[in-house]
Amino acid sequence: HEDGRWLIWTDRGSAILGPDDRPELLVGVCTDVTDRRQALAALRESEARFREYIEHAPFGVFVVDSAGTCLEANGAGLAMLGLTMEDLRGKGLEDVRLPSPSLVEHFARLKVEGVSSGVVELQRPDAGPLYWRTNATRLGPDRFIAFCEDVTERRLADQARRDLEHRVQNAQKLESLGILAGGIAHDFNNLLVAILGNADMA
Repeated sequence: HEDGRWLIWTDRGSAILGPDDRPELLVGVCTDVTDRRQALAALRESEARFREYIEHAPFGVFVVDSAGTCLEANGAGLAMLGLTMEDLRGKGLEDVRLPSPSLVEHFARLKVEGVSSGVVELQRPDAGPLYWRTNATRLGPDRFIAFCEDVTERRLADQARRDLEHRVQNAQKLESLGILAGGIAHDFNNLLVAILGNADMA
């Protein structure tokens, strides 16, 4: 280009033959596709950056189809499951973990409403239950993306705290009963002494 830019053209041409069947003229059409090529390059660059952001995200990201088959997962998601992409590709989460009613309910709501969020429970064979806080949305007619945070430790810590509070409450109830029983025994003992004393005087 006169301003120094390089242009990208596509061309299509054909030869016009003379009486002796030798080419006399060349006719061609050129189309400037510079903007289209630049737009495609920018889109590829944007997709690469987005994929890099997703891959390095601190939470799990899963792309599944309408059957629940996993199509893509980032490193954090695979680490949360303790699997590789080869283990997971072409399978649903229910194929690699014990079936979870909360997961089935979550996915059914996602397919109907297009969005779903909440805590789902999964089961790892090499560990206890997993609790994930999940936010998912529809990407297209047959694609869904889910962003998952592992809240297992927080959930188990909350359960341990509730269990401890329950035991403390029970201990306090027993202590109160003990104090009450002691008070009743003391009063009964005083009453018995008074009765026995009156009996001796009689």
